[in-house]
Amino acid sequence: MQQVKVKKRRERAKFSGRTHSKNGITSFSTGIILAVLLVMLIDYTFAIAGTASLYIGSAGILIALLSIVGFVFGIRGLKEEDVYKISSLLGTLLNALVFAALVAIFVSGILN
Repeated sequence: MQQVKVKKRRERAKFSGRTHSKNGITSFSTGIILAVLLVMLIDYTFAIAGTASLYIGSAGILIALLSIVGFVFGIRGLKEEDVYKISSLLGTLLNALVFAALVAIFVSGILN
């Protein structure tokens, strides 16, 4: 009778040696920080009844510029080989969302 060898779960798993992209991690962390800062700016502007100073607008422009930088890091992370792409993808999407929200806020401010 032939004996069947049962492999342990660890022996069946195939590890690829891939890691998360440093550009992707940078993009994702930048996106999270900028999203939190954007929410804080919006909350502050509502608290002062929409009479934001020049400093708040300048902070919004700075956040928009940094979201572009985070977006570029995410794109670079997506182009790397043999890395996990999830952090790059999430970072790219989050930075694009922050930038789109800021553009919508600025456009609505100009139109009103």
